[in-house]
Amino acid sequence: MLLERPGEVALRSEIRQKLWPADTVVEFDQSINAAVKRLRNALSESADAPRYIETEAKRGYRFIAEVRQVTPAHEREVDPEPIAPELVPIDPQPSLQEAELRVVAPSHRRIWPWLVAVVAAVAFAAGLYLQLRGSTPGPLLRVVPLTTLEGQQNFPAFSPDGEKVAFSLDLPPGPDGQLVMNIYMKSILSGEIVPVTTGPTEDRFPCWSPDGREIAFQRDLPAGTSLMIVPAGDLPAGKPRAERKIAAMGFGLSWSPNGDEIAYVAPYPPTGNGGILIRSRRTGAVRQLTAPQPRRDRSVAWSPDGKQVAFSREFGGQVRELFVVPAEGGEARQVTFDKQTMGGFAWTPDSRELVFDSNRKSGTNLWRIGVAGGTPEPVVHTASHPAFPAISLRGNRLVYSDFFVDSNIWRYELPGPASGANALVMPGAVIPNAVIPNAGLQPSKCLICSTVEDYSPRFSPDGRRIAFVSRRAGSDELWTANADGSKLGKLTSLGAHTGSPRWSPDGRWIAFDSTAEGSAHVYVIGAAGGTPRRLTTEPSKEIVPSWSYDGQWLYFASDRGAQSHIWKVSFAGGPVRQVTQGDGGEAMESADGKRLYYFRRQREDGLWSVPSGGGLEEPVPELSGLRHTRGWTVRPEGIYFYQVAEGKPQIRFLDFATRNITTVLTRERLTPGLGLDISPDGRTLLYGQVDHRTDELMMIENFR
Repeated sequence: MLLERPGEVALRSEIRQKLWPADTVVEFDQSINAAVKRLRNALSESADAPRYIETEAKRGYRFIAEVRQVTPAHEREVDPEPIAPELVPIDPQPSLQEAELRVVAPSHRRIWPWLVAVVAAVAFAAGLYLQLRGSTPGPLLRVVPLTTLEGQQNFPAFSPDGEKVAFSLDLPPGPDGQLVMNIYMKSILSGEIVPVTTGPTEDRFPCWSPDGREIAFQRDLPAGTSLMIVPAGDLPAGKPRAERKIAAMGFGLSWSPNGDEIAYVAPYPPTGNGGILIRSRRTGAVRQLTAPQPRRDRSVAWSPDGKQVAFSREFGGQVRELFVVPAEGGEARQVTFDKQTMGGFAWTPDSRELVFDSNRKSGTNLWRIGVAGGTPEPVVHTASHPAFPAISLRGNRLVYSDFFVDSNIWRYELPGPASGANALVMPGAVIPNAVIPNAGLQPSKCLICSTVEDYSPRFSPDGRRIAFVSRRAGSDELWTANADGSKLGKLTSLGAHTGSPRWSPDGRWIAFDSTAEGSAHVYVIGAAGGTPRRLTTEPSKEIVPSWSYDGQWLYFASDRGAQSHIWKVSFAGGPVRQVTQGDGGEAMESADGKRLYYFRRQREDGLWSVPSGGGLEEPVPELSGLRHTRGWTVRPEGIYFYQVAEGKPQIRFLDFATRNITTVLTRERLTPGLGLDISPDGRTLLYGQVDHRTDELMMIENFR
């Protein structure tokens, strides 16, 4: 609508009338605000300084950039896979489907494809209709926003009558940076939203009992993960709900249709085997349904007819495949073979199909597949990113979390050696007990930016090149660029989850991990490109490689055996050797090659070290609270690491000489797990951060 009438005010009432029928029950104002916010996020503009969308207070919005109509291409490439249903507007007026519109802006010459895609996503999110699968006309699918709250809204679950939805909502973090996520529920009819859990906890995966009286959920705490149950009925305002801890668990749970049993994932090694357990509500007896070693199971779901249990099994990185197993026990059968990222899934009410989210074809979408097997078919292709679908047993409704993530790689110039009385002193300089004056006050620069995910930057040994991971080609692949962000080039084309790049000390090779052949394995590729060479062979998960100082060995984390340890393999290939006896998830050798620093996966254990040739494993006491993989790096003078201090995300530095910790950088959007690195000359810091993210719940009505 904005592009069809550039320069004119589109009134809020007009937007409402065009996108929603008169009988639609939806939070109109919030939905319109959320749609415009998403447009502005994609266009990298703010409401205070608009370049494209101008707000007319209390009236509507005006598109203020120049718009030109161009002739559409007449020849389109035919998609060989099943085609998703087309989007059908509520009011069949001429639309963007009849012509392409180009936005002209000197500093954003390539913005128009993203604008058209985002407009399509907003139209979808605002309540377009979708045709059902097949050529026979049928009821149209109506898509409406269900929640438009601040914070991420995930893991939706329908009540048995299909009239309420429980979900997880991210809240502001605690003072120590701990993630806070509580369970809420919303009435579809009244729109009322009430909390189910409260407090500084991480609560996710709500699951209603078949009688609708209770909600089971997963609670994550530093001490472990627990299966909890809470009453679902209405309570007087301010009265907390009584919570009961049932068992320790891993990731995912589901109630049996008759309410007699709960399926959940066992704790992961070393305290459990990560398989599916079935617990009797009456006796408390537990039976083992799956034993996935060396894999891990998660996201379990009982079929509505009670005969089967579906679950996803991890194959390294974020790659998961769907399996089904008889509820009474037996051999698990693999349903999908995509080797792609998957978040959640749900049964159709007839127990014949599974609907799941996957990036199996250039972007995340919803797919459906028969449990007997076959080729997945798209539920709908959108410009959004649907995840964690839930399907009501009554009412023909489907809810999913619609998310958008834009992460970028930022550059920060560290204070370096200088002359004069006001010289800034780098950590590790000859002056003892050096500090960094005015740390973090200089501006950062977005070095590698796009409207998709860019992360995990690594400098080459000479500091001239950067390797990083990007999803700009549809899947996570390795890319390289000059240190100033120019000359971007794609290094791999594996079509699978690929990441953790590390340069060899001589700069000729880059090691990485990938799920291109099913399980996650360690590979090397020439820095100028070529065919990747796989170094690990076990079916276990082998991830996060790093080089020895002489370039002869590669360290990596492997979950072969009962738990994850650090192993190493020769660059020339051959048998692997176990390095650590204790739990280990990511390792880096010191600059002189004498010690190996490694991250323990258990959050309370932090960073440890061991002599490179083997010996006593001991903690780094100053970094006992380190919690994040891919959030630290070793330098000759010390260790840079990510940490939340006083409620603020920071990058900090541990000086080997003084054992002092100084704050290097404080940024609101610093994001753990997206990587950080320091240039060889010690002057430049690279880090990844999420700059835009939205997670909202969307609902499809008349889903079948």
